[in-house]
Amino acid sequence: MSSAESQFRAVLAAHAPLTAVIGARIALNAIPEGGGFPCVVYAVRTEPAQTLMGAGDELQATISVQCWAGDQVAARELADLVRDAINTADAARCAYVLSDATVFDEEMGLDGVQLDVDWTP
Repeated sequence: MSSAESQFRAVLAAHAPLTAVIGARIALNAIPEGGGFPCVVYAVRTEPAQTLMGAGDELQATISVQCWAGDQVAARELADLVRDAINTADAARCAYVLSDATVFDEEMGLDGVQLDVDWTP
């Protein structure tokens, strides 16, 4: 079984409209030095899935996705492309966006949109 990290990255990388904008700039945990913009950065938190019988062997993941671009309009357009990519995920992933928020990195002067995604690995 592949990890939530590799599954999610594969879904983003396979979405041609997204990669037309960001190329291969999809990173786990942090933007690589000299990585360029626009880009998508994501982090994954997993925990046992809770059922009526308690925690089982299945995992549930929450993926925090940051879409970084030079201005808020471009960041929103990038986030919309990420949403579109998430919607192409296999039904077994039970993927959907839980929340959406604007962000700004003062140090880098970049606008962004953060999406929190529910994902079943």
